Amino acid sequence: MRKNISIFSLLAYLLLACCQSAIANSKVSDDDVYVYLNLSGAQKALSAIPSQLHAMGQQMQLTAKNPAESQKALEQIIASWDQDQIDRIVFDHIKNNINATDMAKLLNWLNTDKIRRIKLAEEQSSDANFEQMFIAYIPTLRETPPSATRIAAVRDFIESTNAVEHTVDMVAGISRGLIENMQVSDEEKPSQQMIDEQIGQLRTVMSAQMEQQLIMVSYFLYRDISDAELTDYADFYKKALGKKDIDLIYGSVGEGLAFWAKNMATKLSSQFADR
Repeated sequence: MRKNISIFSLLAYLLLACCQSAIANSKVSDDDVYVYLNLSGAQKALSAIPSQLHAMGQQMQLTAKNPAESQKALEQIIASWDQDQIDRIVFDHIKNNINATDMAKLLNWLNTDKIRRIKLAEEQSSDANFEQMFIAYIPTLRETPPSATRIAAVRDFIESTNAVEHTVDMVAGISRGLIENMQVSDEEKPSQQMIDEQIGQLRTVMSAQMEQQLIMVSYFLYRDISDAELTDYADFYKKALGKKDIDLIYGSVGEGLAFWAKNMATKLSSQFADR
């Protein structure tokens, strides 16, 4: 009898473990992915890219040697941004790389008042006129330099999120996608070694500049967020769930941008071929 009870207990334990595992690893719902994209700010950031490109292009036109040619290239770059397809790529990446349990925890965190305020502050970077807003803030930063506590909090945040590495990875990914997918003759096509060397040089130059740039931008974005709140925000990204959030954002957006780079290479190749 005791032997039977032991067997039943073991079976019950195994079934419970299987059920818990199934729940923990169950697919996240579409609705939760949409909510996540909204609360995290990823959707707004992606949707704002075409308008940001247009604004940057307007500025570049002021110093372009050949404004007409530059305008044509800009039009092709913007036209290569397929919002629907990029949204689908980002959506699918997120849905396939997180389970329902972790997503529920992330949504609970994103729904807190403090994180909503921080994400709202971060959305300023999606504004088409962000660069002008940031430049206008620089004199204020010089007149009232950040305290030692603020400097430490910002640096901790940059390091906790691996922002420099992730940002350089995305830019390098776009550059690689462009170079590898440009339709040129065999004589003009660079070797894989040459491409790797070019990307390596780009990463070196960008890494040296990106940290300072991200720190300065953070002073602007989080200017109304307290040191304690920013420190708490950074601490979240040192935890497993925070690392998952970072991987989801940069991984999904990186895939979307890689698609854009290939699309862009095709359109720009066509333009150059017509010259």
